[in-house]
Amino acid sequence: MDVYGGTSSERELRLQRKFPNFTYVWEQAEFDIIHRTTRISLHFNLRKQQRKLLHAFSYTWRLWSLPEIKDCLEEARFKSVHFWLRQMPDTNDVKNSQAFTAGRDVKYEE
Repeated sequence: MDVYGGTSSERELRLQRKFPNFTYVWEQAEFDIIHRTTRISLHFNLRKQQRKLLHAFSYTWRLWSLPEIKDCLEEARFKSVHFWLRQMPDTNDVKNSQAFTAGRDVKYEE
């Protein structure tokens, strides 16, 4: 199971991925710590058409915490539950401004 969670999911976050014909931006604009809801938008920059699609897709969802997910899986009688963590780079950060491309290798930690 692949889930989105952890400390990077509980703050504003902007990830940019470049492809040959377009770039898309995945943006988490807000996070409500009380209700654990987040608002996500996808933006597209189409190179050939020289066109930007802001908020092409936007949605709000409840972000389940890792302990909640673990409890659900254990209640469903999964024998063991492990988490592998990955820090999401924020492409607004100057240190992480290099292209976050489709082929980029990402390391996970348990």
